[in-house]
Amino acid sequence: MRDYPSPAFARASLAERVLNAPLLAHPGKAEVVAAVLLGRHGVEVNVAASADPRFRGEAPAMGPLQERRLVGYFEREGCLPFLFDEATGIAVIEVIGSLAHRQASIGAYSGVMGYDWIGAQLDAALGEAKVKAVILDIHSAGGEVHGAFQLADRIADPGRGKPVVAIADEMAFSAAYLLAAAADEIWLASDVAQVGSVGVVWVHFSFETWLEREGVKPTIVQAGARKADGNPYQDLPDEVRGLVQASVDAVHDQFVTRVAAWRGMDQAAVRATEAGIFMGAEALEVGFADGIADPADVFAALAAEVNPAPALRAV
Repeated sequence: MRDYPSPAFARASLAERVLNAPLLAHPGKAEVVAAVLLGRHGVEVNVAASADPRFRGEAPAMGPLQERRLVGYFEREGCLPFLFDEATGIAVIEVIGSLAHRQASIGAYSGVMGYDWIGAQLDAALGEAKVKAVILDIHSAGGEVHGAFQLADRIADPGRGKPVVAIADEMAFSAAYLLAAAADEIWLASDVAQVGSVGVVWVHFSFETWLEREGVKPTIVQAGARKADGNPYQDLPDEVRGLVQASVDAVHDQFVTRVAAWRGMDQAAVRATEAGIFMGAEALEVGFADGIADPADVFAALAAEVNPAPALRAV
């Protein structure tokens, strides 16, 4: 019996996570993924800075047992679950593709990386005596709200005891930027590397027009006035849209608060970026990055920092 999901299961899981769910992702990325999953024409697409009205606060914290399971294979094989340079003591954790809550297992089929997998590597690196510093190697347009804030808070934990440096190679948007902002420093891998998109997007699909054209009329039987809010069979009512907007505003506040605190910026300045994307020198000017350098140079500088040359002694 195989212990990984089928491609069909992976596609279904992605659809459930992308449609009518809050995302910390670049709007263009959200639209492309949603369009591919939908695979139909004549469907209304509403992309707005809003979140699922059923979303309230943060999702349950990622359990240590789930993360422990992810690194179990590596321990049995006697190797580390992250890239590691023995000579310098630097661990490299890749943050790539779309980011999702507790979905490390579907990455092989969809380009999705789970926050749990990143967190498992982080904990392993921080707990490994041979590791002196951690680099987050990021190339991601973001992902789900659920799980993002918990992982970012763990990265930012002042008690972690080891430096963490993020490299945007070549993009760190939305949830990926949230993780980068939690690091001690953010470096751009080139003059065209991009960061930002400090915002939230919610994609609502309305099948109402298409269903009418096809002569199909769905009947929704529900208990509880809010139970069917945001359903895809009708256009989004103004009242529901208002609830959605209020919910995503709360998520956005959490995002802005963290980025401002970790980057030493004023909250108003972060909010004023309006979820914009910033490239190269502009990102430095805004305050979203600390420098531009080849990743190899960042690696070498960090290695020198955590491996200082022994002081000369008189003989």
